[in-house]
Amino acid sequence: MMRILELVVILLIIAVTAGILFGKRERRLNAVLCMSLVLVVLLHGIIDHFRIQIAPAYAAVLMLIIVLLLRLAKL
Repeated sequence: MMRILELVVILLIIAVTAGILFGKRERRLNAVLCMSLVLVVLLHGIIDHFRIQIAPAYAAVLMLIIVLLLRLAKL
């Protein structure tokens, strides 16, 4: 059964992906999206501990963070 923070991580992945695809290319928005990903994953790791079952979600988070950092570097 999925824990609450795991569900939050999955929903945040969907929201950030939508923000990247459909949002404006603003530096502040990219920074907020990146920081929210990092914060939620760290909270999940500290409170619920990382689990191997959602490793693909962690990989997606890592990819999104890389994309956001590249977008921040370009702007």
